[in-house]
Amino acid sequence: MLQGLPPFYSRSKAEMFENILHAPLQLHRSVSQSARTLLQSLLERDCTKRLGGGEHDLGYTFFLSINWDDLLARKVPPPSIPNLSGPCDMLYFDPEFTLLPAPAGVAFFHVGRRGQWSLPRVLLYVSG
Repeated sequence: MLQGLPPFYSRSKAEMFENILHAPLQLHRSVSQSARTLLQSLLERDCTKRLGGGEHDLGYTFFLSINWDDLLARKVPPPSIPNLSGPCDMLYFDPEFTLLPAPAGVAFFHVGRRGQWSLPRVLLYVSG
């Protein structure tokens, strides 16, 4: 999201997997130093050094401007609010995914008032 493509992206899946395993992390020059430090920490190959892999300082400069108490209290307005026609609007999902058939054995049903469809609240496994 910071630079438009994943850091090890390639059109070839095999090459992308090889890049993930062995290529150096290359970030666009427009990525700020604080974001660069955060991404390098998250994408560290050595899991003992990786952010989240042990005790680390979470006071990264990338997050310094965030008031965590206000964020948790939902006082911080979101940077954007999607314009949706209803709870089942799939406008922002790529049709590549929304047109896929549901796997066999999975059924969704709604729990809505007055018979209105809503986002699936329950996922049932239907044997058969």
